[in-house]
Amino acid sequence: MVVSISAPEDEAKRKNIVDRYGELDVELKRFGPQIREHKALGEKIRSSFDDAEAASEFVANGFKFDVQVSARPEERQVFSYNTLYRILRKEKFLELATITLKLIERNVPENLHYRFLKKAPTGSRRLQAVPRSPIVSGSAGLPSTDENTEVRAAA
Repeated sequence: MVVSISAPEDEAKRKNIVDRYGELDVELKRFGPQIREHKALGEKIRSSFDDAEAASEFVANGFKFDVQVSARPEERQVFSYNTLYRILRKEKFLELATITLKLIERNVPENLHYRFLKKAPTGSRRLQAVPRSPIVSGSAGLPSTDENTEVRAAA
């Protein structure tokens, strides 16, 4: 099924947006393993300074690169919810309180969820770029855009 997402006069613009999204999708997927490795290596570097003075800065030396390690930034966190509750009073506290679904799942039996949780199709739609023809190496790895590009909805 083909779904139009814009007025006919904007069709070329829409198709260019869809094609550019597809190109970027292909490129970003190629970098997934490197992004995960980069994050893991960053965590290893940070962890080697876990016991160091929080206000100190460091340089981690490699053979080809130096990595600057900053001082720990200050973060704020609530340490006494009882005091906060007394200051705000019950009504305001409950208005502001946020409990994650993950915490609810860990602490409240599932057979009680119906009493305070609801489920509705309000989430963000997932997008999946699908090449209209096989991807070829070169020129961003994608076939050239033709004027007959359509948005295809899953059947």
